[in-house]
Amino acid sequence: MTTAALPAPPVYRYTQRRAGAVIYVGPEPPTPDPGTSCTRMEWAEWGGTWSPPEIVF
Repeated sequence: MTTAALPAPPVYRYTQRRAGAVIYVGPEPPTPDPGTSCTRMEWAEWGGTWSPPEIVF
């Protein structure tokens, strides 16, 4: 019996900003705080690049 390997979960980089200044960059989603915004980019393994940022909050 052969089992197929499951695809790896996506790798994200989250960036949280307050008044345009970066206050967090990391792999886990930050806690929403008043006056902050957050975007995330997904690592495109096949291309070796980050995707365009998408708004999280």
